[in-house]
Formats: sequence, structure tokens, C-alpha cells
Amino acid sequence: MDEGEKINIYGTRAFTSKFMPLVEQNHSIRYDYDRFLIMRIEEMYPYTNHRVPPTRSLNDIILFITDGEAQMNIGTESYLAVKHNILHIPSGQIFSFEKYDTSKSTNGFLIIFSKGILSGDYDNAGILSASGLLDFAGPPLISLEQESSSFAAQLLERIFKENNENGLTRLEIIRSYFLAFILEIRKESSGDTVLKKSASIKLVKDFINLVTLHVKKKKQVSDYALLLHISPNHLSKVMKKFTNKSPTKWIDEALILEAKVLLFQTNMSINEISFSLGVFDPSYFSRLFKRYEGISPLSFRNEIRKIN
Repeated sequence: MDEGEKINIYGTRAFTSKFMPLVEQNHSIRYDYDRFLIMRIEEMYPYTNHRVPPTRSLNDIILFITDGEAQMNIGTESYLAVKHNILHIPSGQIFSFEKYDTSKSTNGFLIIFSKGILSGDYDNAGILSASGLLDFAGPPLISLEQESSSFAAQLLERIFKENNENGLTRLEIIRSYFLAFILEIRKESSGDTVLKKSASIKLVKDFINLVTLHVKKKKQVSDYALLLHISPNHLSKVMKKFTNKSPTKWIDEALILEAKVLLFQTNMSINEISFSLGVFDPSYFSRLFKRYEGISPLSFRNEIRKIN
């Protein structure tokens, strides 16, 4: 196993211990929250005493905003969620966010959950896999209509109350409410079904998935075109049309994200990180990193450690 495979992926308990060390003082947090955690955002932020640098979670994360706003970096993009918005960070995806501005007021829910707790009789029809919400390449930001947002908030209120009072001892109740929440999101995010089912959108998702899986070993657009059984030119046209970014930029940004995680979570040298990412010219790696981040890899590491 190469060093690049040793990137930490935090479980819920490890994540809260690292980035929200006082969270267990909250009376609404149950002892079994490593499998399922639900918190009010307004209660979460006081425990987030510094920014969360680029990292990964073993479980999926959902932020549902009922008032105010929240900004988060997911993958290579930055998203601002406002009232009636949902942000979804799939397990394994790289994300980060800045320290909360205490002058602002944000309300809503944070849910961190293992997909395993939702696999049961309730998912025989494949609701989760079909919803798109839990798809790694699905849209991270979802906007709900006011009526749907109100219903979704009611469902999460019931889940919060049930979890607060009984933990996961009555998991079937939490499952039923949570799957109803997923279905409500599915209903709101299923517009323009012709576009969503088009071959081009599928190609975009497949390409992003492949880059996530293979970026350490495959750096050329032609590598992914071969895997997708299309020409590099066709892949470039589709990606530019539907994402406004070239395949090369997607590959570079995925590589930079992996580098950020290694810079924060390991003591590997810059050369070692470069080699572990399949870039065997450390000078080129440093230039590439600076092109996207505006600072060198070493400066990025020093700034992250200074803050944290």
C-alpha cells in the first residue's frame, strides 16, 4: 500500500472529537452517535471552535438550512446554502469549511449517518440508490420549495426527538422518517428528467467517479476517454458544456484535493506527497499546486497547522 492510501477517513465519533471536541457535552447527543448523529445547527456551531480543513468522512453528511446560511467546500467547488437548501457530502468526498462567523445566525439540522443503518426492509425498492442524493456524483446543493422544506423540517424534528429520547433503540422509526425525508428531496430534485437521464449527464457523472477513483494513476484525458469508450474530443466537449470545466481541470483539481488532505493529515514531505499522487516531478507538483491555490504546498501546510 502506498502512502497516498493512508489518508484518514473520519468516522462520526472521530470527526466530532477532532473538530468539535466539546460535542459530547450536548445533552441531545446519544452514546451511539457514531452510526447516526442529528444535531441542530445552532447547537453545533458553538462546538466548532476552528475551521475544518480538507478532510473526509466515513459517513454521509447532510446540512439542512431552515434559516440563515452556511458555506462549505465540497470537492472542487464552494457552495452557499441558504434557507430551504440542503447540502449533501457523500462518504469519502473531500470537504472543508471555515470557522463559523458568530455574528451570523444559522438554524437547521446536521445529520451524519452510516448508509448501513438505512439498509433494511424499507429499502427493498432501492429508494436510496435511485434518489440521486446518495450518489457520489449527485448534486450537493438541493433547493426545496417552501412547502417541501416545511415538511422536511417536520420530519427531521421527529427524528431529532426520537433520537434524543431513545437513541437507536427504535431504529425502524428513524428509518421510516428519514426515508420519507429522502423521498421528499427526490421529489423536489427530479425536475428536468429528460436532462437528468440523458447520456451526456450520465457521462459527466461517470467521468467524475472515474477521476475520483483513478486520479493517482491516470492523469491524461485520453486515459478516461478509453475507460468510457469515447474519444477524448467528445469527452472534452461534454464536460465543458455541462460543467464549464475541461476534463484536464477536473483531473488537476481532484489531484490538488488529494494533496490538501495529505498535507493536513500526514507528515509526508512534499516530495513524498508528489510521488504518492503519481507525480514524479516534485517541482511540477509544486507549480501545479500554486497555480490553483495561490501558495506553495509547504505554505498551505504551515497555514493549516497554524490555524488548527
